[in-house]
Amino acid sequence: MKLLLCSFLLALGLEAESDSDRSAVRTVTHRVRLVRPDAKDSKASSYSVVQVVDAQGHLAEYYADVESVACDDSGCQVVIVRLFWDILGNYRRYELPAGGVLTKRGHKPFTAADHAKLHAILSNLESPLRMVSRDQITVPQEEGDAGDGGLDGVSGPTILSHTDAVVSGAAYTCFTLWHWANGQMGPRIQELTVKASDENDLRRYLASENEEYVDFALQQILDRKLVDQVVIDAVVDVANRCSHNLLDPALRYLNMASIAEDTDCFFRTIDALFL
Repeated sequence: MKLLLCSFLLALGLEAESDSDRSAVRTVTHRVRLVRPDAKDSKASSYSVVQVVDAQGHLAEYYADVESVACDDSGCQVVIVRLFWDILGNYRRYELPAGGVLTKRGHKPFTAADHAKLHAILSNLESPLRMVSRDQITVPQEEGDAGDGGLDGVSGPTILSHTDAVVSGAAYTCFTLWHWANGQMGPRIQELTVKASDENDLRRYLASENEEYVDFALQQILDRKLVDQVVIDAVVDVANRCSHNLLDPALRYLNMASIAEDTDCFFRTIDALFL
C-alpha cells in the first residue's frame, strides 16, 4: 500500500521537498481577473496566481488555489485544490492541502486510481469537457430552489454520457477543475511570463528542448525586434535542429535580422537547409 501511494504521488509530481529546496525559491503573487468555470454569468472576479522563481532567478512554474465543488443528494461541498502550470500556462499537476479530500457521490473519498484518472483528465487538452457547459452537469438544486436536487453526474444525452471523460460520481468536480486548469488562466499566465522574461531568458528558451518554449521565444524576439549576433546564432541553431513547425518563425526572424544588420544570415541558413 505504501509503495502504491508513493508511486501515485510521484505520478502527480508531489515529491517531498527538503527545507533547502523550499528556501531556494521565491514567489511573487499576482492578481488576475477571470470568470469562474461554474459561473451563471460572465462577470469576472479577481484571483491570485503565484509565480515561482527558482534559485537561479529563472521562472519555474505558477500555481493558484481554486475552488472545486463536490456534490451529491445532500448538497455541495467546496474543496480548495492547488493547481500548477508551467511558465506558458500548461497544466502540470494538482495538490490538496493537508487534510483536504476530494469526494465523489455518497461522500466517498477519491481512491488513488481516481486521483490518477483526474490528473489524466486535466492533462488532456482535447477532453470532451471543453465542449460541455455548466448546465450539462447535474448538481443538487441550490438552497431556495424548487426540486429534490440531483446527483453529481452527467445530464441527459451529453457528449460525456458514453465516454470515460469524468471520474464516476464526480462529474462536477472534473468539469470545474478541467476548466480551471485549461481555461482562462493559461493566457493570463503567459502574459505574466512575457512581462517577466528579459533577453537572457529568451535566449535560454531558444536553447530549450521544449519546442513550445522555443516557439514562445521566437515570437517574443520577433515582437521585440531583438537583433544581436548571439540571438541570430541561437535562431540559426533552432532552424537546424527543431521541427518544421518552427521554421517559419525562425526564418522570419532571420530575414528581419538580415535587413537590420545588413548580413546574409537568412540566405546562408536557407542554403544550409535546402541546398
